[in-house]
Amino acid sequence: MFGELKVLIVDPSEDTSEVLRLVLERHGFRAVVAGTLGESAQILERFRPDVIVVDEEAGQHPSAASARQSFVNSALRSGAKILVLGRLSLAGEKEDGSIAHLGKPYHYRQLVGKINEITELVAD
Repeated sequence: MFGELKVLIVDPSEDTSEVLRLVLERHGFRAVVAGTLGESAQILERFRPDVIVVDEEAGQHPSAASARQSFVNSALRSGAKILVLGRLSLAGEKEDGSIAHLGKPYHYRQLVGKINEITELVAD
């Protein structure tokens, strides 16, 4: 991929998402944060990320089921890869590598490596 990779972080924890944003920016990514799946849909249109990092907590509320489906549809239509942190299962997962997982706990080096890995799949 050429240029700066754009990453959308979806995490309800302001502290965690801010740390992730700083870590990713230090590794050369351009990162923005959404606190909810619904908020991410608005940012997705404007920001057009290459990768969306979603913490499992963003989609675990029972009322988030329809938001999860809408989020997945919008993200996949945009061409963004999705990286789920934790065990959250997203409807629409396919074997095409459009949705990847990284278990918790993780190290930031693993996170950066996984983002690079899935974006290299896009470049191939």
